[in-house]
Amino acid sequence: GDVCQDCIQMVTDLQNAVRTNSTFVEALVNHAKEECDRLGPGMADMCKNYISQYSEIAIQMMMHMQPKDICGLVGFCEEV
Repeated sequence: GDVCQDCIQMVTDLQNAVRTNSTFVEALVNHAKEECDRLGPGMADMCKNYISQYSEIAIQMMMHMQPKDICGLVGFCEEV
């Protein structure tokens, strides 16, 4: 499969989910915080604080960017 197209599709779906489902973001953030627990004591708290601080900004940025640009940024698509 085409990694670039897959990424664009995933980002598009994510953006749609954020727009249409108010609890989606909260669930995503909570899931990310749960993943922090795998890092072990000390690191887990730092990880959770980081997510609390930056998740809103990251989501706002994602919502204002084109999926192709986001995928280029993370390296799944060739920069045009």
